[in-house]
Amino acid sequence: MRPRPRGFSLIEAVLASAIVAVLASAALTAAGKAASSRRTANDGALGSQLAHDLARWIATLPYEDTNGVPTFGVDPDDLAMGDDVDDFDGIGQSPPVDDTGEALASAEWSRTVTVSYVNPGNPTLTVGYDTGLKRIDVIVKRGGTVRGKASVLRSRAWDSFTGRGAP
Repeated sequence: MRPRPRGFSLIEAVLASAIVAVLASAALTAAGKAASSRRTANDGALGSQLAHDLARWIATLPYEDTNGVPTFGVDPDDLAMGDDVDDFDGIGQSPPVDDTGEALASAEWSRTVTVSYVNPGNPTLTVGYDTGLKRIDVIVKRGGTVRGKASVLRSRAWDSFTGRGAP
């Protein structure tokens, strides 16, 4: 009678190696998906913060120009852009910057602003004339993908209430 060999056969070793490889591949895939989800969540939080910060800051400006005839958009006689809400219509930043010009994120980030007259009864409806209410929309993107949005309403009446704007 022959003694039974000790150890693993070649087939057992190959099968064990294949099982370990499948488990390692599954673990690496799960770790990669978790990292991607974490990055997407972080991007969403930063994008939302960048959008809300700019929209809220623009809303603190006067409803319209105080230095002459109110016009929508940047006025030719404005010495400094950004002295009223609608001066920011169509403005884009890449990378987003703060009011001192300091970059708030890397160059793959951008944010754009749209300012529109809206219907006071339904502020989701844009109109082509001054209703006394403007909607400020800020969209933040990273690499072309939207990562944050913010919308703020700004009324002419708020200027009277706060003492800003035209007398």
